[in-house]
Amino acid sequence: MTGLAWALFYEKRYSPALDLSQKALAGREKLLGKDHPDYFRSIYLSARLQHVKKEYIRAEPMYRKACGGFERVLGAGHAETKKASIDFEHLLEEMKEMEGLIGM
Repeated sequence: MTGLAWALFYEKRYSPALDLSQKALAGREKLLGKDHPDYFRSIYLSARLQHVKKEYIRAEPMYRKACGGFERVLGAGHAETKKASIDFEHLLEEMKEMEGLIGM
């Protein structure tokens, strides 16, 4: 299910991809538990999808959870941890920019 969600992501079909990723997240949590790398991969995918949909408020806590989980189970130097952290930093930069625009 996650593979299909990523395929939809790359096709820019974000809403159906988000629906699938959230179903995958629920299934992975139930089957694998909350300390499995695949659980955090599903959280990261949901965060990415919400990010590209500009749903920053929803994406932010999911990125935090994914980054923290990846660091804990895979390590700080792991490629997935680094990628998620970079994407999270981009989100925070975009949120800061939006905040600046709103304050003008």
